Amino acid sequence: MNFENINKAESNFLFVILFPAAIIFIYVSYLLSYVFTVADIAKLLPILNSKPYSLLIIMLVSYIMGMFIHGIRYVGFIHYKILYDKKIKNAGTRLLFRLFRKGTLVEECLARSREKNCTYEWIKDVQKEGQNLIKSMWRIAASIDKEQQIYQFYFYSEIFQCCDTTFLIMAIFQIVPIVYLMIHGNTNTLIINSVLIPVFFGMHSISKVIGIAFANRFIHDIDIKRKITH
Repeated sequence: MNFENINKAESNFLFVILFPAAIIFIYVSYLLSYVFTVADIAKLLPILNSKPYSLLIIMLVSYIMGMFIHGIRYVGFIHYKILYDKKIKNAGTRLLFRLFRKGTLVEECLARSREKNCTYEWIKDVQKEGQNLIKSMWRIAASIDKEQQIYQFYFYSEIFQCCDTTFLIMAIFQIVPIVYLMIHGNTNTLIINSVLIPVFFGMHSISKVIGIAFANRFIHDIDIKRKITH
Protein backbone atom coordinates (compact mmCIF):
# COMPACT_ATOMS: atom_id res chain seq x y z
CA MET A 1 0.00 0.00 0.00
CA ASN A 2 1.46 3.38 -1.01
CA PHE A 3 1.35 6.58 1.04
CA GLU A 4 -1.61 7.92 -0.96
CA ASN A 5 -3.71 4.88 -0.08
CA ILE A 6 -2.60 5.00 3.56
CA ASN A 7 -3.60 8.66 3.86
CA LYS A 8 -6.93 7.98 2.15
CA ALA A 9 -7.68 5.04 4.47
CA GLU A 10 -6.81 7.14 7.51
CA SER A 11 -9.00 10.02 6.31
CA ASN A 12 -11.95 7.67 5.79
CA PHE A 13 -11.42 6.18 9.26
CA LEU A 14 -11.45 9.65 10.85
CA PHE A 15 -14.54 10.52 8.78
CA VAL A 16 -16.41 7.46 10.09
CA ILE A 17 -15.50 8.29 13.70
CA LEU A 18 -16.62 11.91 13.35
CA PHE A 19 -20.35 11.12 13.35
CA PRO A 20 -20.60 9.03 16.54
CA ALA A 21 -18.22 11.53 18.17
CA ALA A 22 -20.58 14.39 17.25
CA ILE A 23 -23.54 12.50 18.76
CA ILE A 24 -21.58 11.85 21.96
CA PHE A 25 -20.52 15.52 22.13
CA ILE A 26 -24.14 16.71 21.92
CA TYR A 27 -25.26 14.15 24.51
CA VAL A 28 -22.50 14.94 27.01
CA SER A 29 -23.05 18.68 26.53
CA TYR A 30 -26.75 18.17 27.26
CA LEU A 31 -26.04 16.20 30.43
CA LEU A 32 -23.59 18.78 31.75
CA SER A 33 -25.87 21.70 30.88
CA TYR A 34 -29.34 20.45 31.85
CA VAL A 35 -29.02 17.40 34.09
CA PHE A 36 -26.07 17.50 36.47
CA THR A 37 -25.77 20.52 38.76
CA VAL A 38 -22.82 22.89 38.53
CA ALA A 39 -21.82 22.07 42.11
CA ASP A 40 -21.65 18.32 41.44
CA ILE A 41 -19.69 18.82 38.22
CA ALA A 42 -17.22 21.08 40.03
CA LYS A 43 -16.64 18.44 42.69
CA LEU A 44 -16.12 15.68 40.14
CA LEU A 45 -14.06 17.59 37.55
CA PRO A 46 -12.99 21.08 38.72
CA ILE A 47 -11.38 21.82 35.34
CA LEU A 48 -14.85 21.88 33.77
CA ASN A 49 -15.56 25.15 35.62
CA SER A 50 -13.67 26.90 32.83
CA LYS A 51 -15.86 27.03 29.70
CA PRO A 52 -12.99 27.10 27.15
CA TYR A 53 -11.31 24.13 28.82
CA SER A 54 -14.58 22.26 29.30
CA LEU A 55 -15.50 22.60 25.62
CA LEU A 56 -12.09 21.39 24.49
CA ILE A 57 -12.13 18.46 26.91
CA ILE A 58 -15.65 17.38 25.89
CA MET A 59 -14.69 17.52 22.20
CA LEU A 60 -11.52 15.49 22.80
CA VAL A 61 -13.24 12.91 24.99
CA SER A 62 -16.11 12.59 22.50
CA TYR A 63 -13.72 11.90 19.64
CA ILE A 64 -11.75 9.35 21.66
CA MET A 65 -15.00 7.61 22.62
CA GLY A 66 -15.95 7.56 18.94
CA MET A 67 -12.68 5.74 18.23
CA PHE A 68 -13.38 3.28 21.03
CA ILE A 69 -16.86 2.56 19.67
CA HIS A 70 -15.40 1.78 16.25
CA GLY A 71 -12.80 -0.46 17.93
CA ILE A 72 -15.39 -2.20 20.12
CA ARG A 73 -17.46 -3.02 17.04
CA TYR A 74 -14.42 -4.53 15.33
CA VAL A 75 -13.42 -6.58 18.39
CA GLY A 76 -16.99 -7.85 18.76
CA PHE A 77 -17.12 -8.73 15.05
CA ILE A 78 -13.84 -10.71 15.22
CA HIS A 79 -14.81 -12.44 18.48
CA TYR A 80 -18.09 -13.58 16.95
CA LYS A 81 -16.24 -14.95 13.91
CA ILE A 82 -13.88 -16.93 16.17
CA LEU A 83 -16.82 -18.47 18.06
CA TYR A 84 -18.71 -19.11 14.80
CA ASP A 85 -15.72 -20.90 13.29
CA LYS A 86 -15.58 -23.09 16.40
CA LYS A 87 -19.31 -23.83 15.88
CA ILE A 88 -20.17 -22.41 19.31
CA LYS A 89 -23.84 -21.44 19.44
CA ASN A 90 -25.40 -20.07 22.62
CA ALA A 91 -27.06 -16.95 24.01
CA GLY A 92 -23.71 -15.15 24.04
CA THR A 93 -23.03 -15.73 20.33
CA ARG A 94 -26.57 -14.66 19.45
CA LEU A 95 -26.04 -11.45 21.40
CA LEU A 96 -22.70 -10.84 19.67
CA PHE A 97 -24.38 -11.40 16.31
CA ARG A 98 -27.14 -8.93 17.13
CA LEU A 99 -24.73 -6.26 18.37
CA PHE A 100 -21.74 -6.55 16.04
CA ARG A 101 -22.49 -8.79 13.04
CA LYS A 102 -26.08 -8.18 11.97
CA GLY A 103 -26.30 -5.58 9.24
CA THR A 104 -22.58 -5.47 8.46
CA LEU A 105 -21.39 -5.54 4.87
CA VAL A 106 -19.96 -9.04 5.30
CA GLU A 107 -23.22 -10.44 6.65
CA GLU A 108 -25.34 -8.72 4.01
CA CYS A 109 -23.04 -10.02 1.26
CA LEU A 110 -23.35 -13.58 2.58
CA ALA A 111 -27.13 -13.15 2.89
CA ARG A 112 -27.41 -12.07 -0.76
CA SER A 113 -25.32 -15.07 -1.85
CA ARG A 114 -27.72 -17.45 -0.05
CA GLU A 115 -30.75 -16.13 -1.91
CA LYS A 116 -32.14 -18.52 -4.52
CA ASN A 117 -32.86 -15.71 -6.96
CA CYS A 118 -29.68 -13.69 -6.45
CA THR A 119 -29.57 -10.97 -9.13
CA TYR A 120 -25.94 -9.89 -8.68
CA GLU A 121 -23.77 -11.23 -11.48
CA TRP A 122 -20.49 -10.78 -9.60
CA ILE A 123 -21.76 -12.99 -6.76
CA LYS A 124 -22.87 -15.65 -9.25
CA ASP A 125 -19.48 -15.54 -11.00
CA VAL A 126 -17.61 -15.92 -7.70
CA GLN A 127 -19.80 -18.87 -6.71
CA LYS A 128 -19.22 -20.57 -10.08
CA GLU A 129 -15.46 -20.17 -9.67
CA GLY A 130 -15.64 -21.57 -6.14
CA GLN A 131 -13.76 -18.60 -4.65
CA ASN A 132 -14.11 -17.03 -1.23
CA LEU A 133 -16.98 -14.55 -1.51
CA ILE A 134 -15.76 -11.87 0.91
CA LYS A 135 -12.18 -11.84 -0.35
CA SER A 136 -13.49 -11.68 -3.91
CA MET A 137 -15.76 -8.76 -3.00
CA TRP A 138 -12.81 -6.68 -1.78
CA ARG A 139 -10.67 -7.75 -4.74
CA ILE A 140 -13.33 -6.71 -7.26
CA ALA A 141 -13.94 -3.41 -5.44
CA ALA A 142 -10.20 -2.66 -5.50
CA SER A 143 -10.06 -3.35 -9.25
CA ILE A 144 -12.75 -0.80 -10.04
CA ASP A 145 -11.52 2.61 -11.22
CA LYS A 146 -10.93 5.24 -8.53
CA GLU A 147 -13.19 7.67 -10.37
CA GLN A 148 -16.15 5.37 -9.66
CA GLN A 149 -15.94 6.07 -5.88
CA ILE A 150 -16.87 2.49 -5.15
CA TYR A 151 -16.32 2.70 -1.39
CA GLN A 152 -18.67 5.63 -0.78
CA PHE A 153 -21.63 3.62 0.50
CA TYR A 154 -19.38 1.20 2.38
CA PHE A 155 -18.18 4.09 4.56
CA TYR A 156 -21.74 5.38 4.92
CA SER A 157 -22.68 1.94 6.18
CA GLU A 158 -19.79 2.00 8.66
CA ILE A 159 -20.92 5.41 9.93
CA PHE A 160 -24.46 4.25 10.70
CA GLN A 161 -23.23 1.01 12.26
CA CYS A 162 -21.15 3.09 14.66
CA CYS A 163 -24.15 5.38 15.28
CA ASP A 164 -26.22 2.27 15.93
CA THR A 165 -23.85 1.21 18.73
CA THR A 166 -23.54 4.78 20.02
CA PHE A 167 -27.31 5.18 20.49
CA LEU A 168 -27.51 1.77 22.17
CA ILE A 169 -24.80 2.74 24.68
CA MET A 170 -26.53 6.07 25.30
CA ALA A 171 -29.87 4.33 25.91
CA ILE A 172 -28.29 2.07 28.54
CA PHE A 173 -26.24 4.89 30.11
CA GLN A 174 -29.34 7.06 30.35
CA ILE A 175 -30.20 5.13 33.53
CA VAL A 176 -27.44 7.12 35.31
CA PRO A 177 -28.96 10.61 34.85
CA ILE A 178 -32.42 9.21 35.65
CA VAL A 179 -31.20 7.85 39.00
CA TYR A 180 -29.39 11.14 39.62
CA LEU A 181 -32.56 13.14 38.97
CA MET A 182 -34.63 10.82 41.17
CA ILE A 183 -32.22 11.43 44.05
CA HIS A 184 -32.43 15.21 43.56
CA GLY A 185 -36.20 15.18 43.07
CA ASN A 186 -36.22 17.01 39.73
CA THR A 187 -39.52 15.69 38.37
CA ASN A 188 -39.82 17.68 35.14
CA THR A 189 -36.31 16.89 33.93
CA LEU A 190 -36.79 13.29 35.07
CA ILE A 191 -39.75 12.84 32.73
CA ILE A 192 -37.82 14.27 29.76
CA ASN A 193 -34.84 12.01 30.43
CA SER A 194 -37.07 8.96 30.84
CA VAL A 195 -38.53 9.63 27.38
CA LEU A 196 -35.00 9.76 25.95
CA ILE A 197 -34.47 6.02 26.59
CA PRO A 198 -37.05 4.80 24.01
CA VAL A 199 -35.93 7.64 21.69
CA PHE A 200 -32.32 6.38 21.81
CA PHE A 201 -33.44 2.78 21.29
CA GLY A 202 -35.49 3.97 18.32
CA MET A 203 -32.50 5.81 16.83
CA HIS A 204 -30.42 2.66 17.44
CA SER A 205 -32.87 0.61 15.35
CA ILE A 206 -33.16 3.26 12.62
CA SER A 207 -29.37 3.54 12.36
CA LYS A 208 -29.09 -0.22 11.93
CA VAL A 209 -31.68 -0.22 9.15
CA ILE A 210 -29.91 2.63 7.33
CA GLY A 211 -26.54 0.88 7.77
CA ILE A 212 -28.00 -2.27 6.17
CA ALA A 213 -29.41 -0.24 3.29
CA PHE A 214 -26.04 1.37 2.57
CA ALA A 215 -24.26 -2.00 2.79
CA ASN A 216 -26.61 -3.40 0.15
CA ARG A 217 -26.09 -0.30 -1.99
CA PHE A 218 -22.33 -1.01 -1.92
CA ILE A 219 -22.99 -4.59 -3.06
CA HIS A 220 -25.22 -3.23 -5.83
CA ASP A 221 -22.61 -0.66 -6.89
CA ILE A 222 -19.97 -3.37 -7.27
CA ASP A 223 -22.26 -5.13 -9.75
CA ILE A 224 -22.98 -1.96 -11.75
CA LYS A 225 -19.56 -0.31 -11.70
CA ARG A 226 -17.78 -3.59 -12.40
CA LYS A 227 -19.55 -3.69 -15.77
CA ILE A 228 -18.57 -0.08 -16.48
CA THR A 229 -14.91 -0.58 -15.57
CA HIS A 230 -14.23 -3.99 -17.11
